[in-house]
Amino acid sequence: MILYEESYFLSHILNTTKEKLNRILADKENAYLSFTLPKKHGVRRIDGLRPGSELKKIQRRLAEGFLNQIPLPVPVKGFVKGENYVSYLRAHCGSQYFLRLDIQDFFPSIREEQLRSCLSEFVQEPAVLDEIVGIGMLHGSLPQGAVTSPALSNLVFRRMDQRILKYCQKLSERYIAGEVFYTRYADDLLFSSQTFDFSANPYFYGMISHILGEHGFRLQREKTSFQKGTFVSNGFVVGEDVHLSRSRRQEINRFLYEVMENQKKWKGGNRSEPYRLDRKKIRREEELLQTAEEIWPDRQGRDPSFFDKEQLIYYLCGYRAFLISVVEGNRERTDAVRQMEKLLRKLELVLRELSAS
Repeated sequence: MILYEESYFLSHILNTTKEKLNRILADKENAYLSFTLPKKHGVRRIDGLRPGSELKKIQRRLAEGFLNQIPLPVPVKGFVKGENYVSYLRAHCGSQYFLRLDIQDFFPSIREEQLRSCLSEFVQEPAVLDEIVGIGMLHGSLPQGAVTSPALSNLVFRRMDQRILKYCQKLSERYIAGEVFYTRYADDLLFSSQTFDFSANPYFYGMISHILGEHGFRLQREKTSFQKGTFVSNGFVVGEDVHLSRSRRQEINRFLYEVMENQKKWKGGNRSEPYRLDRKKIRREEELLQTAEEIWPDRQGRDPSFFDKEQLIYYLCGYRAFLISVVEGNRERTDAVRQMEKLLRKLELVLRELSAS
């Protein structure tokens, strides 16, 4: 998709007028609500758009009507319709050697000149190019938290994805007996191979670092991860399939054990109800919240207290989404996937009871 006329861009994509867009952009700083979140190595700045702001509406129209229509290289799995974190991992199933790289300050590293250079391939009208840059940028860089930032970051990274993919293909064809696989999810780059040991060949890391450096990006060395046999990341395990890590399974199984009835009491009963809840336990809210706090004491750095049942429901819904992504993301129903399906059915039963009680 290529934009040639400003009138078409304003009327058909943004659904606004030039005068109104200029007013929105003149006041865009007030549309953002900025804050910081703690992370392992410092803090992360978030520039989120205020709910209901006109800039947020304009960004959503720009993303849906134009940015998301531009084709991206195959390795891109983040912020792409039909792709997710599981598909980012799934491409590496069956590999033996893994290398995970993390880009430092991913969104803030994307500057205006990079964005203009990338967009010029798809925008032939200078006024439209200025307007897209104005809509997407804040203080000369890409704000983390804006609606358009994910799509714009993928477009800026498009050429690098192509270069990295070509390098992996060339390496596979000329120098090693086996394929090097590459996928990217935002600032996470994942490589794998059945035969190529990344830790024993430091020139590979050097070449990826060089490619990124030419475009103004740097790797976080302390977050580089070499793994062998299986790959573990964010509670997922990549082996012959993608499944949850043992610690994640243990957490949710422990909670389910606390709210399920003793199966010995009703073994051989109604087979249409394979899992039975202890509804008395579920209705004792204070006891239930205390159990949850014991299982998830730090909740990944957040306040350890579950203040009420609704908060616990939201937290369990997060686990449900986690399980669904694993089950739906695997094409083959391996034993590990069947275990996830069983876990998901139990969790959905608990969530229905919690929501009804």
